[in-house]
Amino acid sequence: DTIRKNAISQLKNGEVNFLCVVDLFNEGIDIPQIDTILFLRPTESLTVFLQQLGRGLRLHEDKDYLTILDFIGQAHKKFNYEIKFRALLGRGTKSVEQEIKSSFPSLPSGCVIEMERQAQSYVLDNIRQALTHANKPILVGRIASFENETGLKLTLENFIDHHRLELDDIYKKSSWSRLCTLAGVREDFNTPDEAILSKGLRRFCHNNSSPQLVKLKFVLSGNQGNAVLRDLPDETRLLLTMFCFSIWNNKPPGQSLEENIDRLKNNPALFDEAVDLISLLARRSETVVHKMDFPFVCPLSVHACYTRDEILSGLNFLTFKKQITIREGIKYLSGLKTDLLFITLNKTEKDYSPTTMYKDYALDENTFHWQSQSTTSDTSPTGQRYIHHLKKKNHVFLFVREQKKISNLACPYNFIGPATYIRHSGSRPMSIVWQLKYPMPARLFRSTMRLATA
Repeated sequence: DTIRKNAISQLKNGEVNFLCVVDLFNEGIDIPQIDTILFLRPTESLTVFLQQLGRGLRLHEDKDYLTILDFIGQAHKKFNYEIKFRALLGRGTKSVEQEIKSSFPSLPSGCVIEMERQAQSYVLDNIRQALTHANKPILVGRIASFENETGLKLTLENFIDHHRLELDDIYKKSSWSRLCTLAGVREDFNTPDEAILSKGLRRFCHNNSSPQLVKLKFVLSGNQGNAVLRDLPDETRLLLTMFCFSIWNNKPPGQSLEENIDRLKNNPALFDEAVDLISLLARRSETVVHKMDFPFVCPLSVHACYTRDEILSGLNFLTFKKQITIREGIKYLSGLKTDLLFITLNKTEKDYSPTTMYKDYALDENTFHWQSQSTTSDTSPTGQRYIHHLKKKNHVFLFVREQKKISNLACPYNFIGPATYIRHSGSRPMSIVWQLKYPMPARLFRSTMRLATA
């Protein structure tokens, strides 16, 4: 103890410039003067990594910045950069690989990570070889040895938490049930709709409205027969309809809600997995959603994420008997007197023609600049409907997403709620400023501001 105390004192006083320690000073030590950290040992523990990093993050009047020299990437081939970057980025919508390629646009305001070209190439090669990009046999092998290696019970939640994975890292390979069967840790099963339901489980993973997920699990976990389903409130039936359009991968096979739920239950392994997945999503949701008073029956929650099919089925426009593909970014539901504006912030020429590269961005957390289709004039019936929507008792709902696709999967939209016309300029197209009833979530606001600046 005396030697350690003297070493700390000498470092603070500048008598020595470096201390080399092994499993010491990870926590409980306060030396604000530290301005350089060298990582010389590998660790797969996120806690240890952040504790070591934190030794240099204390503010001091003589320290302008912290320099970190990380040598561990060269130490062994199994070092996983993706785990470290995910710890910094959190659970965003973009993959770590995309973040690196685009210079980490999703970092909080004021934070920057700069990588030299050679370093970026090295890290990207490492990530492509990591577990999340590995082939299915490697993932199955990790599942088979999980309990022996970790001492933890094998569950989907424990597995992704231990390996710092996202749910999509699992479901883009297969269902969790099938992977466990291939790993020999559960009995084999035979379900007639396994292919489409496995894709549907992946498609459902974006759901983040905890109240809706809790309600959904309650209904699906019960022993309701068809008669009970018919007696459910209309809003709950619409919520189940949204679930069916996700889990059946946009192609529900039945002509009614009862038929589609029964068909799902005829696949017991994947039905049980769907219920477990709903519970997991509810527990892990970090999104604060708002229950809105709609002028009609609708289960949507403000600031929750939905696919276009979930939105349209939740509004009872898309039904089991009327399955219509809608590709345009605007839809007017005359029966509900409601305009739906589907907005993709990050537009690229690869996905959009020059006439659809609209200028859509937040002016602040409460106002949004939106550009209409190029053929819409301010004197047209559509333009007049936008301008006078309050007088006409029409509603305008905004749905926003950062980009069109990630990992070949369509990105869901954030429902940012109802909007009120403030002003417009121009014609063909019209540039309209909308007043939002609910302030935009901070992360989405930062993204739209960054894209607008770019």
